[in-house]
Amino acid sequence: MTFSNTLSKIALPLSLLILVGCGGDSFDDLKKWEKPEVKAGSDQVHTLPKTSIKLNGSVKSYPKNIHTIEAIKWTQLSGPAQLTILNDSEEVATLANPTTAGTYEFQLYARDSRDKTNTDKVKIVLREDVAASTARRTSGFGDDFQATWEHVANNYSGYEDIEPQWNELYQPYLVEAENTHSEQEWQSLLEAMLIEVNDPKLMLQTTDHSLTPNQTHTQGQAQMTTAYSANATSASTTSSLNALSWQDDNGVGVIMFNDLSTIRNEQLRGELESAIQGLTYLDELRLEFTQPESVNEQITLQLMAWFTRQPTELVIRSRDNQSLTLSTSPLATHSIVTVAGEYTNVEIIELNEYLLSQQYGEISYQYAPNFMIPTSN
Repeated sequence: MTFSNTLSKIALPLSLLILVGCGGDSFDDLKKWEKPEVKAGSDQVHTLPKTSIKLNGSVKSYPKNIHTIEAIKWTQLSGPAQLTILNDSEEVATLANPTTAGTYEFQLYARDSRDKTNTDKVKIVLREDVAASTARRTSGFGDDFQATWEHVANNYSGYEDIEPQWNELYQPYLVEAENTHSEQEWQSLLEAMLIEVNDPKLMLQTTDHSLTPNQTHTQGQAQMTTAYSANATSASTTSSLNALSWQDDNGVGVIMFNDLSTIRNEQLRGELESAIQGLTYLDELRLEFTQPESVNEQITLQLMAWFTRQPTELVIRSRDNQSLTLSTSPLATHSIVTVAGEYTNVEIIELNEYLLSQQYGEISYQYAPNFMIPTSN
């Protein structure tokens, strides 16, 4: 038996006797000693667009200086879409660029050196985009166009890059909008406009939350929305399909991701951890995506976090350039990790650029988040 264990066994009963002898509120204080104190923070309400949201948790173990916190974990319990929790093993975590309105619930878990555990929950309410609610109050598609145009001009972090072209398109597309008479015509108009702008970070978002990244229809987000809502009551629920497979290809580890559109983060992490452990004797990893259309922004952010080799400042491009520090990931054990092959999916391209920056030892990365444009009246 170690000295610290002996001290713990002596100090705890003695401290309890002292508290009992004090009377009054001391019995309430005893409850803090039974398990870690976990606070997930106050419920929050935000209006989209929102570049990032902090999960402000706190964890303590009593008595101080005797017991320590050994594990912290944030998880999403429910919500209309799956969100990536950056720095999910720290008290203060971050949600990056949520785009789907609704009520989300998150849980903060902690375990201390006595193997005692505790949890607490917090709700995050995301109100729908101002442009979407404004559009529904307008009398015609001409007014909808005006609200949408101003929404991009006032809120899109990359607006400076497209400003001349955006202004040039205003008048001709306003005339078209005033002569638009159906939802289908309205969506076609927006798609045509974004094709001319040709900015892959500008995406259309319909009322069923399906995304059309630069007019290439992607069902991944819509499928994940359905899967997450259906499984909200069971944190351990996993897809019957494998998220990935892996192999040693002539001294290079290859991880092949399958359809990720209905895969929960917990399942993806578990399978990725097994693959990395199986390939730990190799220096290089290559990532392949058999269904690249299933990779959305939240999956990309999660993979970026899992393959972070050194503490990295992630600067999320916005009107005020918000930033956070991504912690070193226990999964980032290989010296070289790259994306194998060429892909047109902007999310996979972003992931590869981040992986290269990690390989070069860069400690800061500029990230341009997607920007959603509502399409329904």
